[in-house]
Amino acid sequence: MLNIKVFTVNSFQENTYVLSDESKECIIIDAGFQTESERKTFRDYLQINDLKPVMSLHTHAHVDHMFGAPFLIEQFNLGYRVHSASQEFIDRAKEYASVFGIIIEKVYQPEAFIKDEELLSFGNTSFRAIYTPGHADGSVCFYFEADGVLFSGDLLFKDSIGRTDLPTGNYDTLKSSILKLFKDLPAETKVFAGHGPSTTLGHEAMYNPFI
Repeated sequence: MLNIKVFTVNSFQENTYVLSDESKECIIIDAGFQTESERKTFRDYLQINDLKPVMSLHTHAHVDHMFGAPFLIEQFNLGYRVHSASQEFIDRAKEYASVFGIIIEKVYQPEAFIKDEELLSFGNTSFRAIYTPGHADGSVCFYFEADGVLFSGDLLFKDSIGRTDLPTGNYDTLKSSILKLFKDLPAETKVFAGHGPSTTLGHEAMYNPFI
């Protein structure tokens, strides 16, 4: 059984997800921990629940979804994975962060790249990556079919969609990515977004005013 813990963190109110199962292994999606208080809350959660982090994944490489990557590398020896099309954002992370008045001291390269339709697993849980550009090049969703859940990053929000006015954003591409999810996945699929509350694909297909 998949356990989902959400930490809403950093100045962008980004959702960082910790997923675990009965094996006590866990993965982190979009580690955005920015402050020591946020990092301590995460460490305490692992300790209280006796969890072992084994994988760090990012739906895309915008800075608000990447703040926690150095912490996981330095504290847990846990490198991160992104889609290869995210490389521009990694290489220019300090520049992009400076636009928001944020100083990034360390930028680490990914330990591996995620491929479209790649099957991934931890503990007793399997899932797959789906390439979904539009908000940013390199954007992926993570789909847990057995549990009926999707982690959408900044592609799709409750009653909204991701921005397309940032570098490499494109509305037509984003809409195409979302419509592909509507077509290929069940309507009852629960969507956990990079910001804000959860929703379902069925709700968004019927009521999202941007689609």
